[in-house]
Amino acid sequence: MHSMKLHGPWMLYADDKQSEPERIKLPGKLTLGGNPVCAPCTLRRRFGTPTGLTDSDHVILVFHGVTPFAIASLESQTLGEIASESTIGFDITPFLAGNNYLQLEFKETAEPVGVCEVRIDIADDSEIRTTSYPVINP
Repeated sequence: MHSMKLHGPWMLYADDKQSEPERIKLPGKLTLGGNPVCAPCTLRRRFGTPTGLTDSDHVILVFHGVTPFAIASLESQTLGEIASESTIGFDITPFLAGNNYLQLEFKETAEPVGVCEVRIDIADDSEIRTTSYPVINP
């Protein structure tokens, strides 16, 4: 299995949709001006489709330690909900375009927003069955 971390840059959109986004890097608790960011807010990032994929390869978007609760989407496809400190993967292979637009939308809460890790795992048919996290097919 091959992994690529998606540390940055990410664009952070605060609850005021009219404000300019802030460039940030992950992992960690999100801050603006030294203050913790609480939901609602949105994180957005673009990434290119991995090259050299074979017909048996699966591209899995993996999230770990997303707090407090977020909805992940790729382009206009909702992938699913991500909650608490767990690790979860989404097989995004059928949704990949050349340049992909990833979004994490955090719903309203007073809890500070944090993300430990976002990465892409490339796994073949045998490896996808043995991952240490659940893989969802949206």
